Amino acid sequence: MALIGRHLGPEEFGIWNYTLALTTIIGSVAILGMDRLAVKEIINNEQRQGTIVATVILMRISVSTICMVISIGIVLFARKHQQLYLYCTIFSALIIILQSFDVLDYFYQAKNQVKRVIIPKVAVFITFCIVKLVIIFLGGTLMAFLWASVIELFLTYLIIIMVFSYHNAPDFTLKIDRSLAKALLLQSWPLILSNLVVVLFMKIDLVLLDVLSNPAELGKYVGAARISELWYAIPTVISVAILPGLIQKKKISQNAYLLTLEKWLRLSFWLSAAIATLVTLTAHLIIPFLYGDSYRAASWMLMIHVWAGIPVFLCIVLVQYLFVEGNIRSICTPTCMV
Repeated sequence: MALIGRHLGPEEFGIWNYTLALTTIIGSVAILGMDRLAVKEIINNEQRQGTIVATVILMRISVSTICMVISIGIVLFARKHQQLYLYCTIFSALIIILQSFDVLDYFYQAKNQVKRVIIPKVAVFITFCIVKLVIIFLGGTLMAFLWASVIELFLTYLIIIMVFSYHNAPDFTLKIDRSLAKALLLQSWPLILSNLVVVLFMKIDLVLLDVLSNPAELGKYVGAARISELWYAIPTVISVAILPGLIQKKKISQNAYLLTLEKWLRLSFWLSAAIATLVTLTAHLIIPFLYGDSYRAASWMLMIHVWAGIPVFLCIVLVQYLFVEGNIRSICTPTCMV
């Protein structure tokens, strides 16, 4: 992404990231809180796994389509006669729809078989990193990167669907259950609100910068924020990997469950503090090296932004704890505090 930002320049990079932020904020509703709730349902209802998977996929596709229409409508109203904003929004919103098939990822998390998802994701990701490097070498435009991003996700989920069908189709009955959909929505609204607040915390600054300043300044800020937010993948990956085991451990031993949470919380604090310190001391070297001299002003932005990682790391642990405890409504409280 740093090379793409360097190639496009701050202005076009800023426009692309404005539309990504807008569609991510609106599209966060389309997750429907199923990134946690679906895992729990699949673990607790093994006989209905096919119905849960099919129902949640349909729910997410339906809401994602509505979110896409809303995103395009906002850009048409706010950015009249600015075609580049519109094109970026359409492609970014298509990504939200394709991500509906993350439900298959939840299934494999519940089964502790995440390698069946990770392997195709990593393979396609590496392939398209090479494709994007070729686009940069050939002097490609922003539209080329937009097409590459959509095709990358399309191929990723196509492979995952094929793997899922090969391993599970004979044993699965995929059907839509309206009563299940209604029950899941009644449980998930606090998670929907929680996801929305987290995404607003992470992305609303990009929207406001574009509105109050200009795309070039936004592009510089994004350069800093991307480096800072890159580290958020660490607690996210840990939480995804640990959730099924945490649920099982709570059933077996309360003491072992609480000890695991304590170790995770301590690790999250010290790791996030160490990352923030290291990045602060080296920001003036990192930004010019990755993005070039046109982004040099982003160094000071990075020194400040990276410290937001500490509450983010800790909040992810607390949210998972509340979820495992079944106290879903309370999840909104720590999320809003962050």
